[in-house]
Amino acid sequence: MSQGNAPGMYTELSSDTDDDDEWEPAFSCSDAQMGAETFKSHPSLEIHLRVHTGERPYSCPTCEQTFVRKGHLHVHMRTHTGDKPYSCSFCNKAFTVSGNLKVHMRVHTGEKPFRCSICSICNKSFSQKSNLNAHARIHAAEKPYSCAVCNKEFTQSSNLKAHMRTHAK
Repeated sequence: MSQGNAPGMYTELSSDTDDDDEWEPAFSCSDAQMGAETFKSHPSLEIHLRVHTGERPYSCPTCEQTFVRKGHLHVHMRTHTGDKPYSCSFCNKAFTVSGNLKVHMRVHTGEKPFRCSICSICNKSFSQKSNLNAHARIHAAEKPYSCAVCNKEFTQSSNLKAHMRTHAK
């Protein structure tokens, strides 16, 4: 059955269970490039289809930035209002998004949930996944940042920025 914003993009599937704990997907996106994705509800599928259609129905009245989800607009509005409803119980630093507070808390707890599994030598851990990804480039000998002046290559953009100061002298 095809309908909605992107004709032919999804199929309604049958659900074999009424148990909410083990749900069977009821709707499937059949975009060939992205691979089939399944969704429990029609509204979830409709939101997903905006990836394909480019529809961004929620617009900020202040800066006109547009969003796929109403909740994303709500969070964005905090940049204009200055509202930071999530604050650290250790240092009172405040955040607009709860996920940013969760990452910040690792400064105080020392938690490092992202462990390097590429080699058995370093076994390093990191508090943020982005830091693990940057570290992994060392093992892969990947150097995606290169100097436009001398072509020297770096694993991290911060190292390139520090290097650029040597050319400014």
